[in-house]
Amino acid sequence: MLRVLSGAAIRASILALAATNASAADLDVAPPAAAPVAFTWTGCHVGGHLGAIANDDTNTNNAGVSRNFGAAGFLGGGQIGCDYQFAPSWVIGAEGRGAWSSLRDSRNATIINLRTGVVVPSQFITTTDFLASATARLGYVHGGGRWMFYVRGGAAWTRDKYEDPFAIPAGPAVDPTATSNRTGGPSAAARNGHSHRNGRSMSSTIITTSARRSTR
Repeated sequence: MLRVLSGAAIRASILALAATNASAADLDVAPPAAAPVAFTWTGCHVGGHLGAIANDDTNTNNAGVSRNFGAAGFLGGGQIGCDYQFAPSWVIGAEGRGAWSSLRDSRNATIINLRTGVVVPSQFITTTDFLASATARLGYVHGGGRWMFYVRGGAAWTRDKYEDPFAIPAGPAVDPTATSNRTGGPSAAARNGHSHRNGRSMSSTIITTSARRSTR
């Protein structure tokens, strides 16, 4: 009887030890690697921009005389928008932008008194200090999904200030001013660009913008 019990106890010990070793081996197995997450441009973004700006403006006075004005300066502002990637390399999106600029043009001019015919020199000054746009874009993704070439179009707005200071003969100096908020159609907000997604939360963009305005 003692021999039978001892044999059973030995067999039980061997089985328990084997089970323990199997459990330890199971714990040593590394979990399967997670599948890589596919990169996508789908999502919303908020950011800022800084760059150079130049304009080509035409002004027509009450006498029907037109003059071209051009200026260059700096601008800086921010943007917010959303994109959706589909099919599978195309991207559509919408974006709103606002920026402050240093555009300023100053030209020698003259003021004519319509009652007396007296002509006095003046300085005609045009300033554009704010620009905004609302656009839609269509892009194509390439370069492993991190580069996107796109075109965009929409509406644009500017805030312009006009000054024409002069001195009245034998009188005080005056500085008549006017402010104009102008809206442009799709051609006023036409852009093309190339964007690179540096990571899941950052991208850089190179863009060119075309705008032509006429003021009367």
